Amino acid sequence: MKRISWPFPREVKLAHGDAREGGDPDQSPAPAELLRRLRAAEQARAEAESLLAVAREVNVAQAARILRLEQLARVLIASARRNPMQALARWVKHGPESHFLASFNQPGQDK
Repeated sequence: MKRISWPFPREVKLAHGDAREGGDPDQSPAPAELLRRLRAAEQARAEAESLLAVAREVNVAQAARILRLEQLARVLIASARRNPMQALARWVKHGPESHFLASFNQPGQDK
């Protein structure tokens, strides 16, 4: 192993198998091993990209649901201002957003 001490303040050890610096090429990984590592890394990258795509889709769906709930709250407030005497239960059952509100009893059914 070759050691370099200048111009660095501490001694630096060069990695084994570095042919440019006179390392032992017999200790470097075989090309087959490098190809195996490359394939494993590519597979891990593809899996990570797939998981990222799924996470993005889930985030978009959740953002759309939140937007829909915000719109529902605005409609509810506007309706309450127009008809302050109308019961909330009646508005929930027969109001303009009754179908959307009923979907909360069936998870995954809101659209």
